[in-house]
This record gives sequence, C-alpha cells and structure tokens, in this order.
Amino acid sequence: MSETQTSTSNGQKVYQAIVDLMNVNRPATRKSIAEASGLKLASVDQQLRVMKDDMRITSPAYGVFELTHPPGEDRAITLTYMNNGRAKLEIEDQCTELSMREVRLLGLLCAGSALSFGR
Repeated sequence: MSETQTSTSNGQKVYQAIVDLMNVNRPATRKSIAEASGLKLASVDQQLRVMKDDMRITSPAYGVFELTHPPGEDRAITLTYMNNGRAKLEIEDQCTELSMREVRLLGLLCAGSALSFGR
C-alpha cells in the first residue's frame, strides 16, 4: 500500500473516530481518538494537523477536537401506544404503525446500539 493510501485511510479512521465520539457525547481528545481508531498517537497527531489545516476540524478547547460541519442534527422521535394493541413510531413527519412484537424487536435493536456506543 502506498504512503498516500495509508495516509488517506488513517485520515478516514480519525474522522470516523471523531464522529463516533461526538455521537456518544464524549470529547474527542488525542487519546480517545487513538483508542477509537486503533492508531498510534503519532499517526493521530499527523491526521489532526492535516484536518485542521484543511479546516475539517476545530479545537474549541485545548486538546479537544470537533468537526467544523458535524453530521446532521438529531430528528424528533416519538413512540405512541394505541388502544388497539399497536404502536405508532413517528420520526419527524414519517409515521409507521408497529405491532407489539415489532416494538420489542426495535427495543432490542436500540438497546444493542446503546450498549455498543454508550461506553
């Protein structure tokens, strides 16, 4: 693999690590980015310098990094239980009617995601 490809893939790992850390409301520090990406601190530092020069990230506080254009804002989500034994899941203006079995399955899926990202 060429040095350019390695640098690009390391850059993608660092960027994704920052996104993942922001998604779980953890500060993106050099150490946390290195842990999340599996890269050494020297590689993380190099990629952070490149990303800062390209204005892809900012540093609002010493040692903490954020994306200049963070991923989209969270949308409003509601789950309403109805009298007929079903539930309505609303995500912004989209609405889906679910059976109780589907609600339980959705709960299991969400719990798994919470456990994965909620360190």
